[in-house]
Amino acid sequence: MGQLTNLTVCVQSQAASACHIIDFMNFVYDKQTDFSVVIKNRGKPPNPWRWEIYRAGHSRAVAQSSEFFSTMSAAKKAGDRALAELFEKHLIS
Repeated sequence: MGQLTNLTVCVQSQAASACHIIDFMNFVYDKQTDFSVVIKNRGKPPNPWRWEIYRAGHSRAVAQSSEFFSTMSAAKKAGDRALAELFEKHLIS
């Protein structure tokens, strides 16, 4: 058991690759069902959409894309990839 000091999640998309840093998160006892990808309209057209990863019971996102997407589906696909990478890096099952 231990506390992470940093987690870097990198996502490759057709438009670009981006890395996102998550600081000081403890993922020791978490399960995949404790996390969800949410798509938010936070930018300006033509690319207003971004993904955010939330942890159950927490109001702040543990990660969010620095890249904005033109469609919700593109943001969702990239967010799902980022979430899968988070699970893989921390052996969250």
